[in-house]
Amino acid sequence: MCTKAVGRTDAAKVVPMTAKPVKISDILLQYGYVLAQVQLGALYRDPSAWSHKTTLNVVGSKNFSSDRTIHEYATEIWNAEPCPTP
Repeated sequence: MCTKAVGRTDAAKVVPMTAKPVKISDILLQYGYVLAQVQLGALYRDPSAWSHKTTLNVVGSKNFSSDRTIHEYATEIWNAEPCPTP
C-alpha cells in the first residue's frame, strides 16, 4: 500500500498488492490482526473490563530488562551503589 499521493510519473513505480502471490500464512496473519482489533475495541468500550486488564498488565510487567541492564552496569562496571529511596 502507498501512504502518499502518487503522481502521474510515480504511478509506474507502484506495484499493486495483488501482483505478489498470496500465501495462506499472510491471510491468517491479517485475519488474526483484525480479530484482535475487534476484541480490543469491545474491551475498550467496557471501562470496568478495560481498567481491570490494564491494571493486570501493569502489575504483571515487573522489572523491565533495561532496569536489570542499568543495575548491572552500575554495580559491575561503575561500582556504583543505588541511592536510598524514601
